[in-house]
Amino acid sequence: MKSSLNLLLTLFLISLLPNNSIAMWAGMSDAELIEQSDLIVKATYIGSSTVILNKEKLHLGVLNIEDTLKGDKQDVVFIRLSLRPKNFPQRSDEINFKAGQKGLWFIEKDAQRDGVYEIKHPQRFLPEQQFKSRLPALFKLLD
Repeated sequence: MKSSLNLLLTLFLISLLPNNSIAMWAGMSDAELIEQSDLIVKATYIGSSTVILNKEKLHLGVLNIEDTLKGDKQDVVFIRLSLRPKNFPQRSDEINFKAGQKGLWFIEKDAQRDGVYEIKHPQRFLPEQQFKSRLPALFKLLD
């Protein structure tokens, strides 16, 4: 009897917990975004691939670089993506890209892998339609 009451009480308490969550990203100024980026490029996201390096599975996105505004000039950049199965619930901190997306990418070096970069904040990608109007102000900050 006591275990049944404990179970009911536990289920009741669980039902009071919020069943959804909201992700909130603190905005960065353009100056902060530029300062905290190792590489700033105008690029197109061309797709992703999963590779195994030293027994570690990495899911990498590939950027085809058109122009480099900050950092070492490269033709292609690999960005670390989260590896989630299809039809799996998306986490609130995941940022997803689609092949063909063009824009301005503000990326950081991956702390674990040389030659791989990360995008940890939604402001680190500006779609082509949005960055054109902001480009003059960004160029001033880059000088």
